[in-house]
Amino acid sequence: MRLSSSLHEGVLPYLSQLMDKLVLILRRSSRNPNKPNFNHYLFETITVLIRTSVTQNVGVLNQFEQILFPVFTPIFTEDIAEFVPYVLQILGFLIE
Repeated sequence: MRLSSSLHEGVLPYLSQLMDKLVLILRRSSRNPNKPNFNHYLFETITVLIRTSVTQNVGVLNQFEQILFPVFTPIFTEDIAEFVPYVLQILGFLIE
């Protein structure tokens, strides 16, 4: 998260690969969310990438929605309580 935050727009060329890996990690973590600090920083990293990308190009917002919604839906349907607040915050951030 700190690296993503400090690189600012320097992370943009790697955004696709980063999001693919983060989504994969998020899927795995949602099966067994037993590391609260790791989970917190996982969601913070996703938020930092969204914030950095959208300030440079608003068009990528649609891509984030397409990437994240299929991962967020099972979190709600399976009621993974540890992740619901994080997902709601990211959804609110995307709407804003």
